[in-house]
Amino acid sequence: MVKKYDNILMFNDLHAPAMHKDAIKFLKAVDKEYGPFDKVVCNGDLFDFHACAQWDRNRFLPDSPFEIEEAIKAIQPLFKLFPKVDMTWGNHDLRVMKKAAKEGISTRFLKGLLEAVGAPKGWNLEKYYNVPTKAGTIKFIHDLGCRNVKKVISVKGMNVAQGHLHTMFEIQYVANEHALNWGVTGGCLIDHSHPAYDYSRTSSGTERLFKPVIGCTIIIDGIPHLIPMKLNKRGRWIKTL
Repeated sequence: MVKKYDNILMFNDLHAPAMHKDAIKFLKAVDKEYGPFDKVVCNGDLFDFHACAQWDRNRFLPDSPFEIEEAIKAIQPLFKLFPKVDMTWGNHDLRVMKKAAKEGISTRFLKGLLEAVGAPKGWNLEKYYNVPTKAGTIKFIHDLGCRNVKKVISVKGMNVAQGHLHTMFEIQYVANEHALNWGVTGGCLIDHSHPAYDYSRTSSGTERLFKPVIGCTIIIDGIPHLIPMKLNKRGRWIKTL
């Protein structure tokens, strides 16, 4: 019999070490208030790997070895808080491998990401996960590849959950004669003031008008709920949910 998950936590886009200073404290409070969770999903971009960026790299930020060590140190409390996590590949998480491929280095000579950063053995890393719940299967994937979430729900015919789009923090439903499905986009947990995000404040287009929405998602009995991190004027968490 297939196990169905009743209480799921999804967080995404920490972009360590450029993560929000209160991100892990916030997740700890969510775990205390709404847990225990029978599944925890990190839906991509746990790391930023800014030094490996092809475009818009800030030359005043640390080079790759120093950035990676800083990120690993920053993420240790998260490993301790959640020793079992299903993580999806984010586009930033892939930057090191893309850099190696560009230089002609075979992945045969590279450690796996989780091994390289010393993640607990309970952490798994895949492109996506199809997770069964009482209200149907949920596909967790970092980027659905389309801003029109309703279209993706209709094509997939299932519930979907993504990260990647920092300024989107929303739930959309699609109903037909046979089913009611939803799609959630989970905001992020970044520190928008970090120099790694200078590009988002200077780029063209309307996207730069919007600030990232900081928060996470819980899914209870197959139904999603958004948990925003409420911030004060200084951009710090007010320590209430």
